[in-house]
Amino acid sequence: MPSRLYIATRDPREGGGVAAKARFLYDTAEAAGYDPCLVFNNLLDHETQIRLSNPMDLVGFDQTAAIESTRIHGREAKKIPLIFPEIEFTQSIANSAAWREALRDGDVFFAVCGTNLCSVPLVKLGVPFGSWTGTLLWEDRTDRLTSAPLIERVRDRLSRPILEYLERTGYRSADPAMVVSDYTAERIASKHGLPRDSIDVVPFPIDTTRFYPLQAETGEQSGPVVLFAGRFNDPRKNVSLLIDSFATVLEAHPDSELWLMGDEPSERVRTLVADAGVSGATMFCGKVPADELPERYRNADVFAIPSNQEGLAIVGLEAMASGLPVVTTQCGGPTQYVEDGVNGYVVPRDDRQAFSEAITALCDEERRDTMGDAARDLVEREYAERTVREWFVDALERLETKRNVL
Repeated sequence: MPSRLYIATRDPREGGGVAAKARFLYDTAEAAGYDPCLVFNNLLDHETQIRLSNPMDLVGFDQTAAIESTRIHGREAKKIPLIFPEIEFTQSIANSAAWREALRDGDVFFAVCGTNLCSVPLVKLGVPFGSWTGTLLWEDRTDRLTSAPLIERVRDRLSRPILEYLERTGYRSADPAMVVSDYTAERIASKHGLPRDSIDVVPFPIDTTRFYPLQAETGEQSGPVVLFAGRFNDPRKNVSLLIDSFATVLEAHPDSELWLMGDEPSERVRTLVADAGVSGATMFCGKVPADELPERYRNADVFAIPSNQEGLAIVGLEAMASGLPVVTTQCGGPTQYVEDGVNGYVVPRDDRQAFSEAITALCDEERRDTMGDAARDLVEREYAERTVREWFVDALERLETKRNVL
């Protein structure tokens, strides 16, 4: 009988980098002969939650009976009922009976998150586990707090000591503790007083057979296309910097286009585009289906990361695999793979002039092609799937050995 692997993660229906990492680990484990299952707090189905507004629903509530087994995108999963989700640090504590029951038949355990709070149930269970994370908790939400409602800002400030304690405990308990970039590893080691060599850097793998450059022109293109992919309504992504910078680019290259992919634009973003005078050159692509993403990358020319903070930014690597040079701010993870002047440009955070000058430089087709080739070469050498799979198969085997020893 294959060993049962439980992957504690965020709700995969949310999409994004965490869901992509969890899918990769699930598929890698299944191919290696494990029996994987995703497990997550059911954040999206509000009607199933015990909330502060309906506390009496907790009377007689059977946590274990409320566990829901399902399949998401063809992968086995378990949804864990949430109790008082408004109080964040209780999200994997108040429902600990459900987590224990859901993980009861597990042999191997892994937490895959943005921050490492998904590892809390595994810490409480007292089993050997590995983790794969992207960013420090408080760096992940600094920008969010500036625009959050007052009650959320107060809640987060009051709960910060507890949340950071849980984060520190998770990193000290995980073995291996994997993160997606050197930047994240150094920040975690510094923040929580951990030896830097106790944290492994394992970047997100890129399928270079799925993401590849455009081989031949498919028709006349009016001008260079600047692409952004991600949750651009999120203040951390700092899309205002990109929009303002693109306005300057458009003055010199009026046939340029800006594609914003990943969200339905908020009123704030629509206003930013209108006020910058770039409405006629901006296309809102919405949430593009996964099978259409590679073509979107291939039909763009320059990829932009204007963020204030990124653990890695998987989208940047997908763009580079597709032959696009990347313009990024000094926001963390992307500086690991964007080499200034070689496969793109790295500019100071929130520097409109530097960002617009970098994009303008890549409006030169010859320079763009040279840097795009260098971008593709880097991804093939250092970020291809086969290399990262080996890391995880080895990690799973070591975790299973530890479990058998106990």
